[in-house]
Amino acid sequence: MESDSNEEDISPIYSADFKHLQCIFLVGFLLSRAANSLQLSYRYPIYDSYGYSRSTIEFFYIIAHASALLIGTIFASLADRFGRRLACILCGILYIISSMSLHFRVFWILAMGNLIRGVGNSFFHTEFDAWLIQEYKDRNLNMKSLPRVLRNSNVYGTIVSIATGFLAQIVVEFFGFIAPFDTSSIFFVIMIIYILLVWTENHGNKEISPSSTFVSAFQVIRSDSRIVLHGLSTALFETALYIYFIEWTPTLQQAKNFTIADPLPFGLIFACYKTFNMIGSFIFNEAVEKIRPQIFIMQVSF
Repeated sequence: MESDSNEEDISPIYSADFKHLQCIFLVGFLLSRAANSLQLSYRYPIYDSYGYSRSTIEFFYIIAHASALLIGTIFASLADRFGRRLACILCGILYIISSMSLHFRVFWILAMGNLIRGVGNSFFHTEFDAWLIQEYKDRNLNMKSLPRVLRNSNVYGTIVSIATGFLAQIVVEFFGFIAPFDTSSIFFVIMIIYILLVWTENHGNKEISPSSTFVSAFQVIRSDSRIVLHGLSTALFETALYIYFIEWTPTLQQAKNFTIADPLPFGLIFACYKTFNMIGSFIFNEAVEKIRPQIFIMQVSF
């Protein structure tokens, strides 16, 4: 009798509608994750192969991040009015345009490609989850099951990223540094077609203007100092992480004399990085039960 009672408690949470939504979301999201990950390991090397200096390459990265902040934030907020599915599709289109720019060695074309990539990156990090959450509300699903979908998307996404590291390495060996970006475009095209055919459109509050959204967000931030502290700590951590991402390729190239590979297998290196990233996630899930998250984060950071 006790097991029957437990099954009755669980079934409304993990219903057939939940499983269906999780399936269609994960397919679309993992296609985007694969496409995005394919571009990560060889971005710096392709700029370097074009003869650009380290400072110029870093400037390209700055353009992308500044675009994500100044332009992407505004455009991503418009998805509430015009549709989250449309925003996910635009994410793929913007990334494809950015990848096409890498076929040219012209500075201003590459700069524009990074500006476009920044906007696409904002869509990538916000609109897929926004679509999922709104779909939960529209389908009246139990929100208690949402963390499970998000956890699965993170775990499966990391596995996909590991696989794309190996794939990037293989295509580079046959077709050169541009190959991962062209392969990425293929994945984005498949993602766009899939989303168009399978996902339904959903919206937030169409009547709220973007300016009203920013004003209300500012009021929430001002009313709770914990939000400000959390935002600052996250910003500082992400800053250190982005510096690492930008500098790891030239640092590895400087240490190339200590390796037997020339050129360096950046795809395999990226796959190894993501593997240990996933291991760290599992360790954190166990450690956080015994150690306060604040203390654990400070210890790991140092």
